Amino acid sequence: MDTINAQWQSKARGYLASRYRTTDTGCWEWSQSCSDNGYGKAKFQQVQVSAHRLSYMAHVGPIPEGMALDHLCMNKRCVNPEHLEAVTPRVNSRRAVYAYLGRNYTLCFTGRGLWQAAYELGGRPRRRKHFRSKDRAEAVRKVESFIADLVP
Repeated sequence: MDTINAQWQSKARGYLASRYRTTDTGCWEWSQSCSDNGYGKAKFQQVQVSAHRLSYMAHVGPIPEGMALDHLCMNKRCVNPEHLEAVTPRVNSRRAVYAYLGRNYTLCFTGRGLWQAAYELGGRPRRRKHFRSKDRAEAVRKVESFIADLVP
């Protein structure tokens, strides 16, 4: 879809308006049904579509070919177009892993310039990896680089 008809966008915005609630973080949280993976589901003009994709198309325009929508707020139910960014699938995957690991990895100093990171990835049990570095900031960079290489 290269262009979107203004009349279609107006109808889509009207459809969306009564189906979300605004949170204190500015998210427009979808209040209707959701898929098994947590994203809002919408049925607009007899077509089932992800609610955040419909919102992006209604407010911003077409999603560029080969791009995915990233929730900058990390809220899968959010349909606020200001919280959505069109990115490559690879960037989207990396951001998701970083967001997940931001809550699920620890870094501790074990002595002699050796830092240990314990992390979870894909629901697997905690794993450990050692990184030799002079300080914590350098260790964090090494951990994040290591994790980025794990993402397809």
